[in-house]
Amino acid sequence: MKKVLWIAVFFVLAGCGAGKSPPGWLSAGSSQLDNYKKHYLSGQDKIAALEFNDALQEIKKSGDLDILARSHLIRMALQTAALQDLADADYLKIDALQPSPSNNNFYALLQGKIMQVDEKLLPEQYLGFVESLKRQGEGERLPAIEQIKDPFSQLIAAGILVRLGQENEAVLQRAIATASAEGWKKALLAYLVRLQAYYEGRQERSRASAIEQRLKLIE
Repeated sequence: MKKVLWIAVFFVLAGCGAGKSPPGWLSAGSSQLDNYKKHYLSGQDKIAALEFNDALQEIKKSGDLDILARSHLIRMALQTAALQDLADADYLKIDALQPSPSNNNFYALLQGKIMQVDEKLLPEQYLGFVESLKRQGEGERLPAIEQIKDPFSQLIAAGILVRLGQENEAVLQRAIATASAEGWKKALLAYLVRLQAYYEGRQERSRASAIEQRLKLIE
């Protein structure tokens, strides 16, 4: 079901309406992106890199720069979800040639440039989250993430908070629980390390030590 939803979203981004069979390059590209997402979040980096490259090769058959840019946004969304730095060079090259307001809006969100984000151009699941950030209400962070139904989008939101340095224990614990339930080891380890650092910063040594022991057991 999740794979069907993921591919359906990609078709929508590409402008394929209901009842219209997608072209072969788009079907293959979306399938490769789905495999890329699965392997990346699971920590199988070499396989993930191959899947992403294969997806790009399929998409490049069309010469559609908008879809190509969105593929790079998907990669940056995964990097955000796993607390990695954004690899945005390829996206920026495409944007310089063919700018897209909706693409740039999502890019601003991933960067954590919240005041530059236009809610009207956002995917619906992030509206409450962005509104809570703009209100600067720290107590609203966890509820705003929990109202996001999609686990991947939840981790993206958590990753944005970490990028902004606005995470708290509850947010990190929620991200850990989400990554654990989905079997996304790369993301799980990243949030455990972040939580360990959070505890160490607060001089909560016993909690930090417990996280360290957990990391040793699952790494």
